[in-house]
Amino acid sequence: MDSYDIAHASAERTAGACVALGIDPTITADALLTVALATWAAETDRLADAIDLLTIWTEVRDGR
Repeated sequence: MDSYDIAHASAERTAGACVALGIDPTITADALLTVALATWAAETDRLADAIDLLTIWTEVRDGR
């Protein structure tokens, strides 16, 4: 099992848990994608981009 397989299995378990809890699949997908993109940005030395992404996501989520 390589890193991709481990990450994919983790995301799949998380998504399944959210569905089981009754969380709207759109919200789950939005949250998983946002975290994934922010992680990628931070891990590729794009920390300012990661912060901007999470800031914008929070503003959209909160309706600002």
